[in-house]
Amino acid sequence: MCPLKQYLTSRTPHRTGCDRTKLVATVGLNDHRTRVICHLPLTKPVHAFAFDDIIKYIRRQRAASVPITGYTHTSLRTPSFDGYWWGRPDDDPEGKERWVYDAIVLLIIDYEIQLGDPRVSNVVQRLKNSIFRCYKNRNCPQKEIWVMAHSISRQDSPSPLEEVDEDATR
Repeated sequence: MCPLKQYLTSRTPHRTGCDRTKLVATVGLNDHRTRVICHLPLTKPVHAFAFDDIIKYIRRQRAASVPITGYTHTSLRTPSFDGYWWGRPDDDPEGKERWVYDAIVLLIIDYEIQLGDPRVSNVVQRLKNSIFRCYKNRNCPQKEIWVMAHSISRQDSPSPLEEVDEDATR
């Protein structure tokens, strides 16, 4: 079998005897994953507690059948995004519809699964349900939470600290 094909199709590529550095230098390996971006409200102090609960849930997903491989979020201290939605604010449910302000934190989650995998839909739905539950459990239920899944392709290149065989790149 071709060393590249063996490396790419093996569940344990480190045991194939292939030199990853040479393979990366010659063909460039890509890592295909799914990235989920959640737009989470952080307008009220109680939202920070719900956010903490969401992070606890995320950390527990490392042992799930489709594990989370990493996550990032924008600052909680001064939320990075200002969001607006059309409707009646929670503090005036009988009032006139208008643009309602929300401070927004982005939570970015990476899964080691390709977007086309049939399990993605279930994983994202479970995540969204858990987010709704975290807000509801803190007595600040949300009408909507935006959760979007994207396909990402990360170029897997050798570290600057790894030596690259210059002959392999010619």
